[in-house]
Amino acid sequence: MNLPLSHPPRERDASGFACLLYALDGLGAFTGRVHFLAGGEPCGEALLDRGDLCYVRGTPGHARLGELLVGRDPSARDAVAAGVARARARGCALGTALLEDDPRHLLSLRGALRDQMLAGLHSLAALGTPIHFERLPTAQAAPGAIRFSALELMLTAAAPATEALHALHEALGAGARRALLAREDGVVHAARGVASLREAGRLARDGWNQMGVASFDGTAPRLLLRRDGETSRVLALHDDTLAVFEGLGLGDQVRAMRLAGALDGR
Repeated sequence: MNLPLSHPPRERDASGFACLLYALDGLGAFTGRVHFLAGGEPCGEALLDRGDLCYVRGTPGHARLGELLVGRDPSARDAVAAGVARARARGCALGTALLEDDPRHLLSLRGALRDQMLAGLHSLAALGTPIHFERLPTAQAAPGAIRFSALELMLTAAAPATEALHALHEALGAGARRALLAREDGVVHAARGVASLREAGRLARDGWNQMGVASFDGTAPRLLLRRDGETSRVLALHDDTLAVFEGLGLGDQVRAMRLAGALDGR
């Protein structure tokens, strides 16, 4: 079954990397393998467990896990070489062999595996051609596999947002039920109280829609306070990045307006 890439929250084109993550997140609680196809030809694969990513292989020449581990810690070269030998003998993945022998490898493995996934996704995005999915469901993924949600990978990879909006997020994010920084192209810079990339996308889309019907005097960041029933929402816009804060108390709402004014030099 081929699945075309889903659209990001806004109608404008997102980066290929963001599109891939939204499409993978759109598979829901899928467990199994996903083969990536470009022009009908295989170009990579991913392993998912209940919607979380356990493995991503991009185009040929993708970074190997052992190389990434040694790159992070050259002193681990011997341990990684021994782990590769044990993995081949047991017929299991390198990460599985390392964790079975020494659970203290978990932290370095998470970092290296995350880097490998991101490199694979970026290599697929760099193809510059539509990617389709072929799903192969299975009962379960590899036991004990390290997992990352699409939102976790997005937040790791996203470049920093504007300084003004980061200041707003740090000042108000802890006081909000949900908080988000997102670009128009679908890239999410930061999120709190948000469970998935799909939820982040919906929150950003609603915020963009609300900001789009308002009129502003051109100052930055632009601020808007909306109240829908029992839900209060403070939105701040700077350049192409939007901040959304939900569930703020009245004091925090006032503080948001004052802070935004101070950041704008008013």
